[in-house]
Amino acid sequence: MQIQIEDFGGGLPLPNYGSRRPSADYFNSNIMLHNFVVADLTSGENNVFVYDERAQVRGLMLCAISVCFNTFGFGSSTGKLAPENTHTLLLILDNCVGQNKSRVVFMFYAMLSIVFYKKVLLLFLLPGHSHNSADRVVGWCKRNLKGKNLYDPGEVVAQMNTTPAIKAEFMDHRTGTGPFFVGWKALLSKYFKSMPDGYTANYLYEIDAGVVTTRHLVTTADQDVDTFSIIGNGDAESIRKALLGDLFGSEDDLGMVTMENVQLARQAPLSLTTKKVKSLSLNYFSIPPQYLAFYPVDPATTPEPNETTSGSEQTNSNDETTGSKRKVAVGVPSQSNKMSWSSAQAATPHHQEPVDTNFSSPVKTASKECAPAATLE
Repeated sequence: MQIQIEDFGGGLPLPNYGSRRPSADYFNSNIMLHNFVVADLTSGENNVFVYDERAQVRGLMLCAISVCFNTFGFGSSTGKLAPENTHTLLLILDNCVGQNKSRVVFMFYAMLSIVFYKKVLLLFLLPGHSHNSADRVVGWCKRNLKGKNLYDPGEVVAQMNTTPAIKAEFMDHRTGTGPFFVGWKALLSKYFKSMPDGYTANYLYEIDAGVVTTRHLVTTADQDVDTFSIIGNGDAESIRKALLGDLFGSEDDLGMVTMENVQLARQAPLSLTTKKVKSLSLNYFSIPPQYLAFYPVDPATTPEPNETTSGSEQTNSNDETTGSKRKVAVGVPSQSNKMSWSSAQAATPHHQEPVDTNFSSPVKTASKECAPAATLE
């Protein structure tokens, strides 16, 4: 039996300043690195797949990473055999209904039971913060990132790999070769039916060649289980061959399959909002130039002038002609409406009245002897 715990870990901000984050950009946005953990309890190896938020949404990533792990990772050694000659896969998962219990995801698990494994067991942990092995793996990785300034996903992954029993990998969506595939629902719906209503109330599922047996709890008696098939038209063997052809372009030899053989379309890179890019760009002053190629460019950014000139310096002989307006630097008030402190002092005679310490007396008006305020031309 192959036992795996799969879960999405918490996001990691990039740049990662550790405990040395510049206070000037504390409230600015970051690019978030997402991670999907496959904790293999059988071999003791913990795989961490890292990708940034521009690659793909969570639900699609669960299918994409899982099928690639089972095809090109551990499953590459079992995919050469017929499922009945392989072993059982036990997956331990959090009870996140929208993420791990969607109808499309269950079709995907049914596909695993036909293409790769003799049987697939799904054990969902009871609601509450489980602190399963995948959560601990993420905690170990984050602990190794503390106090370090990291600006690139490659640096983050390299630091993660210094943790014992961790095998981290960054999947770069910019290369066009990562497992960011779409079209899972259209593919799986050709061969499988949706799960019936109310199925999410259970915590243990056994999928054997597309036939599902549900138990509310592990301790549920056999007479209280429900069994049904979610296979569409055809038998398990014919569906296996058709799926292999649709998914990899080959019905027989999975030993020769590579990532390039996957027939599904790839996800186009996702765009960040203009607001986030603008906020993120405020961090760039603290990022070394050699790392900036990874970060998006703010389209609203314009080059700043090397030096700011005053209004008088920008005035040339043509500006003095009749009917023309003087050129004034942006943000500098017009000279005709501006009076310096020294000129105001010279235009206004110094007249000081004695200080009145009686705060209850009425406010005194200006003396008639005071000169009128200077008129600005």
